[in-house]
Amino acid sequence: MKKYKLDDNVWMQGIFNIRQRWKPLWNRSTFFDGMSSTGRSESANNFINGCLAITTGWYSFVIKYEVVLLEVYKRESAKGFASEHKYRQVGHHQALLKDAVKIYTRTMVHKLQDQFDQVDRIVAIERHIEGNVRQLTVKSHNGPT
Repeated sequence: MKKYKLDDNVWMQGIFNIRQRWKPLWNRSTFFDGMSSTGRSESANNFINGCLAITTGWYSFVIKYEVVLLEVYKRESAKGFASEHKYRQVGHHQALLKDAVKIYTRTMVHKLQDQFDQVDRIVAIERHIEGNVRQLTVKSHNGPT
């Protein structure tokens, strides 16, 4: 803010003050492997310093930097793919399936999902209570009893 002399800009100051809300959305397409911004910066510096000497000329820097970026892209793409496809994606309301995807194969999770979907389509209506005995009617959400 100071660098660009925006301290007096009320709107920009407001946006800057709520940056923790929009910053994750701004970077949502970038895979960071759970690293903090400081960790990413230090990791990038170490990675580049390991590949480039301080005396590297401009031409060599550009060529080597391109190679380094390609390596980083490939590594992060592989990690991103693995993290997205390691477990089957389930809805946020399906806590049991979230545990099941870690234990069962995809085929078994699909079968379990189908069973959950069938249970979601039925409703139990209480008809009569006598002591500890309850009489229920089970029917489909959109069909007959």
